[in-house]
Amino acid sequence: MTPFEIEMRRRLWWQVCLVDSRSEDVQVSQFKLSEEMFDNKMPAQTDDANHDPAMSDPPAITDRWSDMTVFLIRCEVWKLSHRLRSITATNQSLSSDIDERLRLFQQSQARIDDIYLKHFDPDQPLHSFVATTVRLFLTKVDLILHSNQHATRTKGAQLADPSQSDKLFMWSLSIIEYTRLIQNEPSWSGWRWQIQDRQPPWHALRVVLSELCTRRWGPICERAWLSAKQCFDSLPEIAQRDPRYQKLLMLTSDVQRDRAEDLYHQVLGLSNNVDVDQTSTAPSALSAHLARSSINGTTLTWVPPETFLPGPNGSYNNTPGDVTSPGMDWQFWGGFAGEMEPISDLWSISDL
Repeated sequence: MTPFEIEMRRRLWWQVCLVDSRSEDVQVSQFKLSEEMFDNKMPAQTDDANHDPAMSDPPAITDRWSDMTVFLIRCEVWKLSHRLRSITATNQSLSSDIDERLRLFQQSQARIDDIYLKHFDPDQPLHSFVATTVRLFLTKVDLILHSNQHATRTKGAQLADPSQSDKLFMWSLSIIEYTRLIQNEPSWSGWRWQIQDRQPPWHALRVVLSELCTRRWGPICERAWLSAKQCFDSLPEIAQRDPRYQKLLMLTSDVQRDRAEDLYHQVLGLSNNVDVDQTSTAPSALSAHLARSSINGTTLTWVPPETFLPGPNGSYNNTPGDVTSPGMDWQFWGGFAGEMEPISDLWSISDL
């Protein structure tokens, strides 16, 4: 086969894999495509203009945004989802299963960041849209995996791990802000149709609001409250008929009461330190300090660089505000997240 035919064959085959993932049926899941069934490599990271039926050499690989970037990221997500399923199917130990899935996820996350995201131009709306969508998705999966790990390790324990609670709180806040940005960033309006009718971030809202009921009020709590309140108040009418809405409504009332009481005591000087908050040592903008935190030296996750988080005025700065994300085949990505088993005392993962 010629280099041109090889490249076209790879593109066609991986498109078949993506279409196959969209036609998922639980009853025929054993017949779905998997990496073990083929040895076809992923297409090249290059522009369409570099291909010619008469070319004698493979196309040159680029280290920048190309015509294939979005497609290749979708392929990376496809590979990640199938490998995580494979681990669950072969492991008998729940604890080792979760740890192995976390390691695999972190490797895939680092690969996506290094090969694709770091070459994006934050001044290009499409680039920032795609980057935010990718990171929203990865933050969701990270939250799911670490929630499962935390629940497994603390099962039967008397005390929860405060540092893990901080991380889950910040990841949930990231999800809420990314979701809000996706819904409201003006420069991304041309791609917003791809995320219509998506489920609200129920689980992330519950985590943030529940945590606010137990935390001493500080800058991060105020930011989280404003973001969660904006997201909750903007829920469509159909979402307000969901039973989860009433649970969140009660939580918001609790947070408002606790916030008023805490701020009142701070004003009276009964609080030793206005900024005493479990997460107040983290930057006010979600970034590398929390993102690069680790357990036993292993990086847990990153939160997107603020350069990809445009503010309400369209400028890409560190101002806390609504956060938006790309249209990257949400049906497939949402389905993948939904397949990851929920943990006890949490709403279904698919509601993320």
